[in-house]
Amino acid sequence: MVAQTISFPKGLIGFKENKMFDLIWDQKRAPFHLLKAKDGALSFIILPINEFAPEYQLVPTKEEELLLSVEESDELVYFAIVTIPQDPSLMSANLQGPVLINLSKKMGFQAIRPDEELRYPILEGYTRLMQECQQC
Repeated sequence: MVAQTISFPKGLIGFKENKMFDLIWDQKRAPFHLLKAKDGALSFIILPINEFAPEYQLVPTKEEELLLSVEESDELVYFAIVTIPQDPSLMSANLQGPVLINLSKKMGFQAIRPDEELRYPILEGYTRLMQECQQC
């Protein structure tokens, strides 16, 4: 398990007071990861968007690039916050509020993309991906 502290200068939507989070990568839980507030009272299951929705194209705005101090060589990763209901086959990812993380600078930002799906069906995305891979 690896943890990196990520600074969110604007917090997350609905949680503006939380500015510091640990991004926890655990191979046993891959592709799922944990974004946990440093005070420990708040955490989110997150998933790299390219893992289940490769067609999703997120281009950071100039404001987002400035906020994250993005340089050409920086490694940006786009995550979705995952909701897992009682029936895990119905789990979904929030693509309206993607979490952008500049791993090089250890800075994050939750963007707003109102034209995207709020509840993208993750298993449906994986199924589509597997079908495409079989056709390759």
